[in-house]
Amino acid sequence: MINIAGYELDKKIYEGNKTIIYSGIRLNDGKPVLLKFLCAEYPNLSDVIKLKNEYELNEKIHSNNIIKIYNMENYEKTPVLVLENFHGRFLREILSESKKFNLMDFLMIAIKLAQALIDTHNSNIIHKAINPDNIIINMKTKTVKLTGFENASLFSQGLSTVNDLENTLEYISPEQTGKTKSKIDYRTDFYSLGIIFYEMLTGILPFQAKDKLAMVHCQLAVQPVSPCENNADIPKVISDIVMKLIEKMPENRYQSAVGLKSDLQKCKKLFKSTGSVEYFKIGEKDFSEIFKIPDKLYGREKEIKILKAAFQRINKNPMEIVMITGYSGVGKSQLVNMVQRSVKEQFEYFISGKFDQFEHDIPYSALIHSFKDLVQQILGENREQIELWKNKLLASLGSNGQIIINVIPEVEFIIGKQPEVIEVSPEEAKNRFLKVFKDFVRTFCEAQHPLIIFLDDLQWADLSFLKLMEILINDSEISNLLIIGAYRDNEVHAKHPLKLTLEKIKSKNILVNTIFLKPLELIDVQHLITETFHCDSNEANLLAKLSHQKTGGNPFFLSQFLYSLSRKHLIEFNKKQWKWQWDIESIKNSQITDNVVELIADRISKFPKNTIETLKLAACIGSQFDLDTLSIICKKDLKDVYFDICAASEEGMILPIDSSILKSYAFLHDRIQQAAYSLIEEKNRKEIHLKIGRLMISGTDLEKNRTKVLDIVNQLNLGIELVHDPSEKEQIAGLELIAGKMAKKSAAYDTAYKYLSIGIMLMDK
Repeated sequence: MINIAGYELDKKIYEGNKTIIYSGIRLNDGKPVLLKFLCAEYPNLSDVIKLKNEYELNEKIHSNNIIKIYNMENYEKTPVLVLENFHGRFLREILSESKKFNLMDFLMIAIKLAQALIDTHNSNIIHKAINPDNIIINMKTKTVKLTGFENASLFSQGLSTVNDLENTLEYISPEQTGKTKSKIDYRTDFYSLGIIFYEMLTGILPFQAKDKLAMVHCQLAVQPVSPCENNADIPKVISDIVMKLIEKMPENRYQSAVGLKSDLQKCKKLFKSTGSVEYFKIGEKDFSEIFKIPDKLYGREKEIKILKAAFQRINKNPMEIVMITGYSGVGKSQLVNMVQRSVKEQFEYFISGKFDQFEHDIPYSALIHSFKDLVQQILGENREQIELWKNKLLASLGSNGQIIINVIPEVEFIIGKQPEVIEVSPEEAKNRFLKVFKDFVRTFCEAQHPLIIFLDDLQWADLSFLKLMEILINDSEISNLLIIGAYRDNEVHAKHPLKLTLEKIKSKNILVNTIFLKPLELIDVQHLITETFHCDSNEANLLAKLSHQKTGGNPFFLSQFLYSLSRKHLIEFNKKQWKWQWDIESIKNSQITDNVVELIADRISKFPKNTIETLKLAACIGSQFDLDTLSIICKKDLKDVYFDICAASEEGMILPIDSSILKSYAFLHDRIQQAAYSLIEEKNRKEIHLKIGRLMISGTDLEKNRTKVLDIVNQLNLGIELVHDPSEKEQIAGLELIAGKMAKKSAAYDTAYKYLSIGIMLMDK
């Protein structure tokens, strides 16, 4: 039996995949408590952090509808949470006995859960795991409380995908599956709550699926039967409330828990006074006091139509190329992601990659990243599908599978170990690589599952990739492939390699559709402001004019400008009048810069010192970075680095791109990375890159992790002129040789030449 000093444990009342809960007594005052432990004898660091996270977030919420955590104890060096015990039962247990609730009990519980979400969201916290195991109810005292905040995060801070929540797949939102491009925000909680309401009213879940993959498909694509169709006794208006909660697109759900509670209270009042719930228009008070620009595109109707048409044609067309150009922040990536989300069910495989200004010399970096994404999608399918892809790939690649594995190591998880390829001359090796890669791509391009590849920031693409792209596009045997590229046209001059490549492609009578994104017009800015602040056009007019003048209609800058006004309380929500308000003269006099990098840099400068220093180093790594590498170059534990970046994550400046909070992150936008990098004095940048490279060498087992060599060498080369020690020169020259050989294996001869030339230079001096 578990013994914790100061507590007497009674019985186990809950056991999940990660945690276990006992009821008990606190001995010093006889208070009934619940004690929440981690199940594993030796829990991993991520689970320990999550439990501590639950404790810290609970302190931020002041609510009678949230389980209080009294304190955190330790048991065998792992944290134990001490929670209040009001002698309730888990909702799952109640549902397993009674199946469904009568209407009055349902409304009582639903209103209290809506209040729990009001209190949670007002504390800038997203729960992200609302399910019957995290709701406790005492039907005698009519007490309803929400618990289970271990997966919760502050707004914009976290990502909980299917990997974290496998045991509660029935309750996760479409965006939590990791299969959509929708960012996870507070509206994910509304979806999960809607599933619970559905179950409480009908006694069944809205989706029935035979396995996990089928359940994920249901959450993404299947429209459920409405509650009132399942049970005619359920009033239509309550059924509509539930269906609004479980809309697939977050923007179509309730936008505030206040709006939800208002509708539920109206239902309760009608039912109590008349015995029925007469239909009324729902959502009339549904707008949020949380500042949030709607997740939609403004002023892009024409461009959306063009891109959607390209998506629709790909089943029939041999191949199509679409290039999207425009200044940084004009919304190129957002346009692609928004259109992809709207048509995602028609296309099984959409993959994307992004070139990076600090990874310019890593061959095919964005393409490799995109196909790694595709491999992960395939590995997430059932065993039969994986075997089918294995056979297809082996048939296409023959004895040359290792050539692809050299570039995309993850492919080995599908096709298994492959024999080494025969050494041939450089010219033959190049031709062989290009042929094999074409065969590899062609395997995924079929009418029943066309392939769409989105490659961002092509202005930073390496020469080897541009050559490969040209060859792929010229291959008449490849069909059902849509390549979408995005680049900053103001950074691509007439002699730029990308421009020359596109000219070559066009010279062969291959159609390249180009979408040029301009800044937003004043009318579009006005529309955005009316929808963000739920006001009419007259109220929005002056703010729209000032915002358009300040930002030039650049969507990213506009969002950052409005966010800064909100953070500086120049735009505020008046709870008494239930409306947003601002004083235009105060905004004019605020002296907010019209330079977006300066604006973001100013925000970063307000962070704690540790956060600033960590962000500066992260910006040196690139637009994406993993915490393992960051912990090496910060010379800190993984846990400490995670806490250092939390402030930036809370502000939405960086986002997790993996299901684990301890893995990989990305800057929200290149301009944010640029702003963080700008805080490093120019004279110190080479020295810092060199230092990063040195620390990565000392902290990386290169025998086990050869793919890190290119990252290390790229950091070292940015400060290579500062290397003077002969023994260090020899060590780096050895790494340049490895990097050169790796580039040569993938026929990236320009890059290989550069690495080998630097190595020779180091040995000559």
